[in-house]
Amino acid sequence: MKMNSIKFRMFISIMILGLFVILSGCYKEYDDISVKPILLFRVLNSNGETQRGGIINIYMTKDDFLTKRNSFRSRSKDKNGVCMLKDLEEIAYYFSIEKGNLNNFNDKIRLKTRLYYNEERKVECVIK
Repeated sequence: MKMNSIKFRMFISIMILGLFVILSGCYKEYDDISVKPILLFRVLNSNGETQRGGIINIYMTKDDFLTKRNSFRSRSKDKNGVCMLKDLEEIAYYFSIEKGNLNNFNDKIRLKTRLYYNEERKVECVIK
């Protein structure tokens, strides 16, 4: 009786070890996959309501922002006034949002911190 119990325990141990070896061979490392940062702008008017159709320009440097050169331009298209900008670099962008005579110059004009790979950052901005 004792011999059967020992054989059973050995059998279970071998099965667990075999399962571990098989599963560790199937493991794939995903840490090397990086996705460039994404910015999601939500544009609001001075009443806090969604503002659609504004033109969003982002700039890599303060000089480009001040001279309005080298911008990446997009329109806030969806019904929530949200604009998605993909494949960005890891920097703290400057940005301008304009619709007619409304703009964001009395609100935020720069990200507080730089973007990072695998990051999706949401920015709410008021245009007046």
